[in-house]
Amino acid sequence: MLWVLWLAALAYAVAGELRGDEYVHFAQIKQFLGGDYRVMRDALTTIPGYHHLLAAVLRVTGADSLGAARAVSGMWAIVAVLGFDRLYRALHQRPDSTAVLQFAWLPVAAPFVFLIYTDIASLAAMLWTFNAAVRGHHWRAACLLVGAIALRQNNVLWLAFLAVIVVVPIWESKQWNGWKEATLQGVPYLVPSLAFVGYWIWNGSVSYSGTQAAMHPDGSVHVENLYFMLFCAAILMPLHVVDGLIRFARRLGAEPWLLVAPVLLVGIFYAVYAVDHPYNLIENAASWRNRVLQLTMSSPGFKAFFVIVASLAGVGLAMQPLVNRAGWWIFPVSTLFVMLSWLVEQRYYLIPFALFLAWRKPLAAQVEVATATLWLCLAVFLFWGMMSGLWYL
Repeated sequence: MLWVLWLAALAYAVAGELRGDEYVHFAQIKQFLGGDYRVMRDALTTIPGYHHLLAAVLRVTGADSLGAARAVSGMWAIVAVLGFDRLYRALHQRPDSTAVLQFAWLPVAAPFVFLIYTDIASLAAMLWTFNAAVRGHHWRAACLLVGAIALRQNNVLWLAFLAVIVVVPIWESKQWNGWKEATLQGVPYLVPSLAFVGYWIWNGSVSYSGTQAAMHPDGSVHVENLYFMLFCAAILMPLHVVDGLIRFARRLGAEPWLLVAPVLLVGIFYAVYAVDHPYNLIENAASWRNRVLQLTMSSPGFKAFFVIVASLAGVGLAMQPLVNRAGWWIFPVSTLFVMLSWLVEQRYYLIPFALFLAWRKPLAAQVEVATATLWLCLAVFLFWGMMSGLWYL
């Protein structure tokens, strides 16, 4: 079924026109194909690893059209699905076709599967990185992470979660005596760390383009992406949010201090939330994301609704059972990962959502099938709208 959907989507995508950032990415790839290896440093924010790779494949095939580039780019989705399946099997010690189907048509990813964007390739590389780490192949994971950084350099932040994957099992089994082993297993991850630091020093900013660095500043923290991610999660996983809130309510009797969590989420929102990135303030007619974000600033009623939904989603999803203790660290690392981006963009949530799907324990079969069905419908709808040019997420 996945192959049928992939081929049907491919047939629709190859006949489309350029969308969004494809204008920059495809121009860079065409330039490489023509033998000009200069990088468009005024516009390209990512290291051009994806562009070199795509150009190399197109050169071998002899194709140079937009449709051919989209077909090659769409292969990353297959790599990502295989990586998710392997990671899920490693964590749960069993396959789960429903979980794989949920990941395959994750609605925030589906519209970008065939677009010439770095995000699906980055997601695939990170899933295979985590698969290697979970299986104890740390040198392989470190090398894959270097590749992932060459696709999107902020992937280096996932070193924090990779460190947890190394340390937590050793800590649980050996306590303090395991630190020597943890240190030895962590040595491979010095390679991507040093590679990133070297790149940062050489380039002068995390953004490859110095011109674009002002739009993607280094080290700035913004809460807007966190709340928009939680709002999206509430729409995508309403049954899981409700299940988590029931679990939360049951624990309140013995642990009333847990009420601090939703209160804190609402308080932080009203204290510091501000949609002020220039790219989030334009294209209101075309961008659904920007419409929602601008409403949070212009409508007090919608703002209250938005923060309540986002806060309840945060509490509910945090109460979902995970397959191991290390998985809990997905929440703080994901929070840091998205908050270091000033631009509010749902594509930044692909890795956090994928890791949550991999680490969580499934609920009742009816809940998981209902979620998969909802996601399939949303994925088809959003893909069609994006590729037809009716709107942009």
